[in-house]
Amino acid sequence: MQRIAQEEYMATEVMTATPQKLQLMVIEVALRASLQTKALWESQQNDAALAALLRSQAAVTAVLAHLNYDEKSPLVSRIAGIYLFIYKSLIMAQLKRDTAKLNDAIRVLEIERETWRQVCQQQSESGPREIKSPIPAPLSARMLSRADDLAGNSSFSLEA
Repeated sequence: MQRIAQEEYMATEVMTATPQKLQLMVIEVALRASLQTKALWESQQNDAALAALLRSQAAVTAVLAHLNYDEKSPLVSRIAGIYLFIYKSLIMAQLKRDTAKLNDAIRVLEIERETWRQVCQQQSESGPREIKSPIPAPLSARMLSRADDLAGNSSFSLEA
């Protein structure tokens, strides 16, 4: 019963979130899954670590897939570069079980999380106003379900 309530709460949270809040939520998924991967590697739970690492990769891929490339702005290019770095680090971590590469991705995800937390906080303090997001608004609400498709899971969760 509690799980159903949590799922309903999360569904409401996602459906009512701003594009900026959705960005933060996806980053948090990637970060939690990456941290979980690290912990699982340390306890030699390799299959579970791989599943967590794939969740992190799927979340990062969702961000990349939903950037607004139509704008051709330097900001979008920089953001894409950041997430490509994270994705490549996660792939290298997976291929070589490289904790250093995983730590690189974690550090950048932590910076991104803090940046987007500040954006969301500023947005809530200043009241509702439109903030230009590199993620198109109609697509941003589908970011989390797209991450699920990319991961090949039918139960993508905000919990890593």
